[in-house]
Amino acid sequence: MPKKAIGLGMKELLRMSLKDEVKFQKKTKKITKPIKNKTKEKKLEEKVKKLERELRKKQSKSLKIDLNRLYKDALTKIKNNEFYESLKLFHVLIYFEPVNIKYLNNSAIALYNLGLKEEAIKILKEILSIEPDNEVIKENLNILLNEE
Repeated sequence: MPKKAIGLGMKELLRMSLKDEVKFQKKTKKITKPIKNKTKEKKLEEKVKKLERELRKKQSKSLKIDLNRLYKDALTKIKNNEFYESLKLFHVLIYFEPVNIKYLNNSAIALYNLGLKEEAIKILKEILSIEPDNEVIKENLNILLNEE
């Protein structure tokens, strides 16, 4: 004869009163006392929120580290004349940081080296709409516009 599974369904758990819950916890040897003090409950909520913020910060830092590594890889691809691979990496970087001037400028360089001069010019013009005083972008755009 198969053993009966121990546990309650979600409906039964929702119908439990506080006394039933304590009895159930004692039976399963998982005794947790309900929080009766509102200040303790608020402190606990604050701790949880603080931990969530710290976790988000760590995830953000981790993402930045990964993006920096990816950026270095993309630059290496440009230096090695692997422009298509570099462009793919810059597209990923731009997805995460759409207005990062370095990413956009280098993607324009990769596009130009792939023979897509008009697309490169379009990107450089978009960068200038974001940062009109950027001398590097102005110089790169002038080079492309004055090239025959």
